[in-house]
Amino acid sequence: MAIIFDGRFANGALFSAYNRVDLEPGTADIPGLAAGRPGYYEYASDPTGVGGRCARITTYFNSPGRTELRPFQTDIGGFPTEIWYAWWVLFPSDWSVDSSQSVDVTTSLVGGSRTIIGQLHDTPDGGDIAHFPLMQLYALGKTLTLATTYDTVTPTTLRAPNLRVLGNWPLRTGAWYEFVYHTNISLTGTGFVEFYINRRLQYSITGTANAYNDALGPFFKAGAYGYYGNNSPGSRTLYSKGIVVGDSASSYAEVTGNSVLQRASARSAM
Repeated sequence: MAIIFDGRFANGALFSAYNRVDLEPGTADIPGLAAGRPGYYEYASDPTGVGGRCARITTYFNSPGRTELRPFQTDIGGFPTEIWYAWWVLFPSDWSVDSSQSVDVTTSLVGGSRTIIGQLHDTPDGGDIAHFPLMQLYALGKTLTLATTYDTVTPTTLRAPNLRVLGNWPLRTGAWYEFVYHTNISLTGTGFVEFYINRRLQYSITGTANAYNDALGPFFKAGAYGYYGNNSPGSRTLYSKGIVVGDSASSYAEVTGNSVLQRASARSAM
């Protein structure tokens, strides 16, 4: 086994397993204080009726509103760093859709109302160094989008240098998503990314740079990070089964607990 961090709530893990839990905008609770706090993180039964425990995550209107889990507060590697991230998200059946501006690759901007459910940062506080995170998976309208950036020049000055939209998928509600992001973060041609949804390989790229030259991380976080627009609801609620992180000696089966990987070709349909 090569598991660095296992924060699955179904395995008995508590919120205190996480090094940092972000609640209201501008605040952070040390592990333990967030457990069961009404309206932010709460333990809940699996809404699909299967049974078991999960976390109910709520974020409130703000720009941005934040309710997130972070496994690490310290650097886990340096470059190159091969790592696996697995996390589970369920959008409730009453998830409201608010459409807005999407990713504009031409101008390297990511705008509009969206709910980020997974990010890979280069600083532990998630603020980065005045630029876009290395990876961002988010819900915008009825679509899930995965986007990455990188810059081998230091210091990085552009907000979203080398922005790549790796894929778009229909957003479904009332069922669990299993996301796995396998990457070798590198400033040279040894970098790669594999992205899986529900045991299917959706995107794969090899032989590429995919880091920032002034980066400190990588640092992963998941939960709900909402950029609210004029048509957005006053709050967003989703469910999480936690985060698992593996190193270069790990595998898909180890970080997810699935004994068989139904591997499909890159960019396959769900």
